Amino acid sequence: MSLEKEIEKIVEKKLEELQQPIQTIDHRPWIFTADVAEILGYTEEWVIKKFTKNQLFIEKKLIKKQGGQWNYKHPEFLQFVHDNF
Repeated sequence: MSLEKEIEKIVEKKLEELQQPIQTIDHRPWIFTADVAEILGYTEEWVIKKFTKNQLFIEKKLIKKQGGQWNYKHPEFLQFVHDNF
């Protein structure tokens, strides 16, 4: 009986570990200004002024304007910002 209870405890412990919430990963190829502002911790206006005025980001095709809205390549843009700023 004791061996049976030990096995049951081990199985329950493993099940609890597996039931931990899974962290979601964002797989979108392009993200919007609001998303970048939230990730970087700044306002949308700051993000637009800081990154859309510099032609470097546009030349590297890390950002584009589509439908009157700025889109940022994900995750390449955030990686570039992380590496260079």
